[in-house]
Amino acid sequence: MFGCGFDGEQIGIAWDWIVLHGTVLAMTDPMTILSNLHFVDADGRPQAERCRILHLNDLVANMPWQPAVKAAAMLGDEARRVGSTL
Repeated sequence: MFGCGFDGEQIGIAWDWIVLHGTVLAMTDPMTILSNLHFVDADGRPQAERCRILHLNDLVANMPWQPAVKAAAMLGDEARRVGSTL
């Protein structure tokens, strides 16, 4: 899950991912992004879910999430190695 604060509110976005080949990461299902973000049209009306998921996919595609996940996985691997030597 990735999150941040914006205009006094907390924003979150989450999705499932898998490791394809060694260090290549991919989303498992681009249609199942979870988020508290909602999008409105020029008139302020909520956009349809089909439009919302496209915007969320665009956000995920443009976020540098793969390096963050790889770094977290490496920290987890290091913690397991250290734990196994105690």
